[in-house]
Order: sequence, then structure tokens, then C-alpha cells
Amino acid sequence: MSNETYPVDRRGPGLRQLRVSEHATPQSDGTVGFSRCPLLLLTLNVRPDAEEMVVDWLLDREELTGFTSEKAYGHSREHGGFDLVEQVTGRQRRALFHVQLSAEEAESLIAAMREELKGASLRYRLTPIHDAGVIE
Repeated sequence: MSNETYPVDRRGPGLRQLRVSEHATPQSDGTVGFSRCPLLLLTLNVRPDAEEMVVDWLLDREELTGFTSEKAYGHSREHGGFDLVEQVTGRQRRALFHVQLSAEEAESLIAAMREELKGASLRYRLTPIHDAGVIE
């Protein structure tokens, strides 16, 4: 296992760092990919007005066998997208979607989302899955 760290997010003034495991691989642009990780968890964070659209879009994807969704709240100091009630309560309703897939499937799905769901303000995260299964 390597002790090197690589930037994984370029949006803020302080780059988030990732300790590279045996599954993560440095990319040519200085970020880290998970091409050697057998399974990934794609988490989508979606605004309430885009929730049904994303459900329908995911259900239409023939390469997916299923996904999980849950209700959540987003908390932020930036209230620009919050309505008055959300500003007072300090939270905004969100929907989270979790999809278990391979690195290749994740790359393809994210590319399709960028093209087909443009403007939906989706936030996403890819996390390596070290183990998964069914206990009956």
C-alpha cells in the first residue's frame, strides 16, 4: 500500500487529499481513479425537483440491475439555492441514490449523466467497495 496522496477535488481552495490504497491509481491529470477496484459505489445527491427524473433515468438504464434511494437533507452555509423555509431551518431536502457497479460501468454511466442529465445539478461520489454480498 502506498502512502502517497493525490488531489481528488479541484473545486475549493484547499484540495482534498486521498491516501492511495492498492485499488486507487494516479491519473495523468494528477487526480486518482479506481480502475483496479472491482466494485464501486456511485452515490448521487439530487435536488427534490430532479428526483423523479433521476429515478426514471436510472430505471431506463439497461446496464443497471437496480439501485437504492433514500431521503436526506443537505446542509450548507451557501443558501443561494435555498427557499425561505430552508434558509431558516438551515437544511434542504435531497434524495440520495446508491448504485453498485464496476469502474467501467461507472465511467460510462457518469459520461451518460453528463450528457443526458445536464442542468440537473447532480452531485456524485465514487467510493471503493472492499466487500459486498448477500446474507440469507
